[in-house]
Parts: sequence; structure tokens; C-alpha cells
Amino acid sequence: MKKWQVAVLVFLVLATTILFIPRKFCTAEPSVCGARDAREDLAHGRYILPDYGFPFGVRPETDQCLRQHGLEVRIVGLDIMNNSERSYYQSYISVMNAAIAQKFSPDVFEQCKNAPRRSGAASHSNAGQN
Repeated sequence: MKKWQVAVLVFLVLATTILFIPRKFCTAEPSVCGARDAREDLAHGRYILPDYGFPFGVRPETDQCLRQHGLEVRIVGLDIMNNSERSYYQSYISVMNAAIAQKFSPDVFEQCKNAPRRSGAASHSNAGQN
């Protein structure tokens, strides 16, 4: 083989590896792909909560509480989603929420949502005792 042929062959192998291996391929229905991707993330110890719609995102205190539990919130879109994307994320969230409820507690979301309020109320009640 000539040098240029080896170089082209190496380039093609590297390009194929870079472009195609990291991607998740799924030719099934979006809901099937969403559930599969959630199970894959769970198998790797990743607890990811896709967030979409308005209002988007969570308060910093809630996000911090969720992160302390090992949960990551990712904003994936606003209200502008097609049916395919919505089906994917609803399926992903369904699988992820069930796993989170089993590993942590069914009300971990409520605990984190209310935690900043409780800590704020506690600091106000303690302030009057000093």
C-alpha cells in the first residue's frame, strides 16, 4: 500500500469512529428509544431529569438539593416540541422517575422543591431566639 492509501484508510477509520460510535442509534418508535436511553443512563449511574415547558428550569436551591441526591436537571426544550420529541421525553421521564422513586424516595422531588422554603422558615424562627 502506498502512503497516501494508508493515510486515507486511517482517516476513514478515525472519522467513522468519531462520527458514528458516540451516537445513540434507535430506529424504533420515539417512546421505545426514550425508555431505552433512560435505562442506559441508569445502567451507567446517571440520574438525569429532562425538563421542558414553561416555566423552564428549577430554582437554584431546588437544583442544588437534587444534585446532592445525585440527580441532574437538563433543560431540553420549551413548549415547542413535535409529537415525536414529546413522546421520547415522556417515555424517558417515566422510566427515570420510577427508578428515582425506587432508589431515593417517591417524594424526593417534593422534598427538594420544599427544602429551600423549610430552611428559610427555620432560619427566620431561629433569628428571634437569639
